[in-house]
This record gives sequence, structure tokens and C-alpha cells, in this order.
Amino acid sequence: MTEELILLALLMLIATHGLLVRGCMKLHEIIPNHGDSVASEASQIRDLIDELVDLISNGLDSLPVPSNPSQGGSLPEILLTGLMGNLTGGGGHGTLKKEWQVHENNPPPTLETENEFDELSS
Repeated sequence: MTEELILLALLMLIATHGLLVRGCMKLHEIIPNHGDSVASEASQIRDLIDELVDLISNGLDSLPVPSNPSQGGSLPEILLTGLMGNLTGGGGHGTLKKEWQVHENNPPPTLETENEFDELSS
């Protein structure tokens, strides 16, 4: 009885394997059709992003630009100037502004006080 069930399971496995192979062969026909739709959707998304960038650009162009002569140059120049100023300054490090009082360590409790604590807790 178990041998017949094993034979039936093997035959079903062979049959489903054949169906799986046939289904995989059909994928080659389906994939190119779906690839075109993905490309068209990507181009639509690109167009929407371009429109959004144009809107943001037009909005930023309409804002008044503050005339501050102290700030000039590109973003990397501003960052480099700020970082180099912090690296070369260095004079504020290691200065002592307030002296602290050093407290001496309290000696650990002696054996007598430990015994007193044990008696009180009991």
C-alpha cells in the first residue's frame, strides 16, 4: 500500500514538474510586454518630477535674495571656511576657568559598624 502511494506521489511530482517547466517557457513571451509598460510608467514619473522641479525653481526665483556681502561663494567654500576656522582657532581648549575643591575619600566602614547594621536589620 505504501509503495503505491509513493509511486503516485512520484508521478504527480513528474507531472507538476512538466507544468512548471511549460509555465517558465511562457514567461519569455510575457516579460517583454510588461517591460514596455514599466518603461512608459518610468517616463511618466520622470515627467512629473521634472514639472515639480520646475515649480520649485520658479518659486525660489520669485523669493527676494537677501543682500549680505559677508556671505559669498559656493556651499563647499562656506563649509571649508567654517571648518578651517575651528581647526586653527584652538585657543579656547584647555583653559581653566574655575578651580574645583578636591574632597578626600571617606574610609570604608569598619567591621564594628557593619555588625551594628546587621543587628539593627535583624
